[in-house]
Amino acid sequence: MSSTISQATASPLVAACLAGDLLTMSPLLLEFKDSHPRSEQNETIFLLLAEATKNKHITLVGYLLNQTENTDYSRDLIFQAMCAGPDMVMLYLVKNPDIWKFEWLGSGNLLASALRQNQVELLTYLLEIVGADPGRSMESPRMAQIFFPLEWIAYSSTEDNARLLIKYGAMVKGTYALQMAAGSNRSKIGMVRLLMEAGADINSMPDFDDMFLGYGYNYIETALHCAAKTGTEEVVALLMEYGADSTKLDGRGYTAIELAEIHGRFELADLIRSYKTNASC
Repeated sequence: MSSTISQATASPLVAACLAGDLLTMSPLLLEFKDSHPRSEQNETIFLLLAEATKNKHITLVGYLLNQTENTDYSRDLIFQAMCAGPDMVMLYLVKNPDIWKFEWLGSGNLLASALRQNQVELLTYLLEIVGADPGRSMESPRMAQIFFPLEWIAYSSTEDNARLLIKYGAMVKGTYALQMAAGSNRSKIGMVRLLMEAGADINSMPDFDDMFLGYGYNYIETALHCAAKTGTEEVVALLMEYGADSTKLDGRGYTAIELAEIHGRFELADLIRSYKTNASC
């Protein structure tokens, strides 16, 4: 607690805040505001906000946010709100929508956090009300500075979340989303179909060397290349039915059949061959 706040005033305020006792804290704070300059008022409110947020006293946080016009929230404070849950985050977003742009090393922004934790209500609020960027261009924010939100969802999340991102403008073409879904060993057949119906190019090979990753990325490949290595028979069959080119070479000069055999996926190599044979008949 700041040395500019008297211990006589601070102790009851902090005690009420820690206890989540709004009835006690409210008159104490009003009394404090009447007898202290605005700079000290804001400092005290922000200190109380930090405690209330950390302790998940959501009613107290809502009250305190309305006691100051200062919305210059720190990254540490918003991180505490993230840890406290989506309802807490939305209280801060109402006051300052721009906090969605805050980035945390290795974690990304609030949109990334909502996606990782499957917080659908917060995700919808960020996209619909705040106008958060779901990956509309190559310059859009990335999760952990690597993946577009749709790429991460394609591998790790749900089709509903993918639809939501696409609805609000997430790029499908030119991203690695289809490859991420096709290469999953958990049969993301619904995700693969969704992405193709949304316009993903089944035979595209995005060159990640053109993107900022901080390191060289040599895996330039189609969705079929990815599926042949680590995917499932259902996804390989779907890709072939949609016209995947099994003769196309990846960035290292391998076909999908060759990659399947290199990775011991002989059943997938045979499946791809069967489609090639049928196509030539």
